[in-house]
Amino acid sequence: TYPMTFTSLLVTNPIVVNQNGSFSFVVIGIGETTVPIVQGAVLHYYPLIDGILPLTGYRDKVDFCQMLNNSNGPCPISGSFNVNATITHPPNSTYLPGIYSFLNGAIIRAEVNNPDNTNLTCVQGQINIISS
Repeated sequence: TYPMTFTSLLVTNPIVVNQNGSFSFVVIGIGETTVPIVQGAVLHYYPLIDGILPLTGYRDKVDFCQMLNNSNGPCPISGSFNVNATITHPPNSTYLPGIYSFLNGAIIRAEVNNPDNTNLTCVQGQINIISS
């Protein structure tokens, strides 16, 4: 059981990857937390292949308070909150060629942690990836 739960959570599907490796996706959700989300909270997202985490180089992170700021104001945030944010992934030449087609249909796990490493939530779902 996690202190942060979502009653609704939608993510852009499919995610369109540009030829330079950049992509963006939209996250829209309604949630509630019993533990305050404090400045420095981070959203980590990464693919799972056969239930295991692949190379650590494929673990991305986003400032979660920045994601929440447009809808809720600055952290700390307690109780109910809304998410309506676009996450942009810059061009990345360190990923293996063809990795995005390999990850098409993969399970993506997302975790939110406060700076003290309190794990606030963990959600996962299947994504589809296409190239532009």
